[in-house]
Amino acid sequence: MNEKRQIWQVWANFLHKWGISRAAANLLEAGGPLNILAAQFLHFSRPFLGMLIAPDQLEKMADMLEDEAETNSFIAILKGGELS
Repeated sequence: MNEKRQIWQVWANFLHKWGISRAAANLLEAGGPLNILAAQFLHFSRPFLGMLIAPDQLEKMADMLEDEAETNSFIAILKGGELS
């Protein structure tokens, strides 16, 4: 779990740096069941996106999107909270 927290924090820092962390959190919240489709898209596009983003990062992002509890934890981080 510690590795997940570190990766999520890196993602959150990146989104915060670009000023889009709140928008990303809102998008994830609004996405609800569509997050699973987004995860499947990441799995499908991994050979292509893997040239731009580390494949293990894509896999971890897809895994997070597939698990509602993990998605909610990441949303909390994006909104400035802590992981419980």
